[in-house]
Amino acid sequence: MREVRIDKLTGDKAIYVSMRSKRPLDKIKEPDDESLNSDYSSWCPFCAGNEHMVEEETHRVQKDGKWTSRAVMNKFPAVNYESDDIFGRHEVIIETYRHNGNFFDMSEQEFRDMFSVYRNRYNELINEDGINYAVIYKNFQRASGASLNHPHSQIVSLNMVPPEVEKEVNSLTDYYEKNKKNLHQEIIDQEIKNKSRIIYDGEHFIAFIPDATRYNEEIRIFAKYKILIDDFKGDILEELVFVFKSLFKRVYEKDGYLPFNVTLHTPPKGMEDEFRLHFHIIPRRFNFGGFELSSNLFVCSSDPEQTVDKLRFNKNRKDD
Repeated sequence: MREVRIDKLTGDKAIYVSMRSKRPLDKIKEPDDESLNSDYSSWCPFCAGNEHMVEEETHRVQKDGKWTSRAVMNKFPAVNYESDDIFGRHEVIIETYRHNGNFFDMSEQEFRDMFSVYRNRYNELINEDGINYAVIYKNFQRASGASLNHPHSQIVSLNMVPPEVEKEVNSLTDYYEKNKKNLHQEIIDQEIKNKSRIIYDGEHFIAFIPDATRYNEEIRIFAKYKILIDDFKGDILEELVFVFKSLFKRVYEKDGYLPFNVTLHTPPKGMEDEFRLHFHIIPRRFNFGGFELSSNLFVCSSDPEQTVDKLRFNKNRKDD
């Protein structure tokens, strides 16, 4: 069966072809890269001990005099302050000192340290003069756009709201004008009521696979109420760490060493009460082709309900 579905969050259209989900797919094997067998690589600029190989450090989390996670200026920034048209700062967040670390095997403490750096860098960059937004994202493996294996995310501040976030803002605004209700809260409430697409339902966050998305098996993690990055501490931080560790453990069990992207969408300035902070986790098992690029219509073959069954977990931490 083929049908067109519309993503309520973004307004994107996607073609769903259910028969294609029956195609057999192997788990993705770990790369045959000797450098990933060790915590340290002599040529990697992000490894502890190679600090002289990178640009200026902007923040660090450390223990016993050694850094565990830190942020540095990007050596090849997408933006800087040299133009009046588009400007901002571009930094790299080194998630862990371990060269061979990744979201599939990071400890809870490593996730805590990473989110702590996220909070620090976002709070500084978003408050700089002329800045209207700061996007945090992660590319894992070359297939997703990463240039280096060492685990890292990036943060880019901008004097504009990115078009992808603008789409979500427009959907949010249009829905309220027509229904006098908050679209993000409606999505959360509908997923909780439906239950079949929920991966995790906690006190502060909900994780689910949307009924419609242009990316196969995309996972979304939504704050269930007004949560800002500055709130990434205490119980909120602990639940977020638990969700990431538990989720990526199951992704690995299902798909193996899968390339993926993670994006964090925060409320644009002035929309903190309406816009729910959320993460997009986008597996890169399938590449985009000419049809998608020429039509802006993406073909999706995964059944959300079937995929969720292999990823679902609950609040009982002993489960992990």
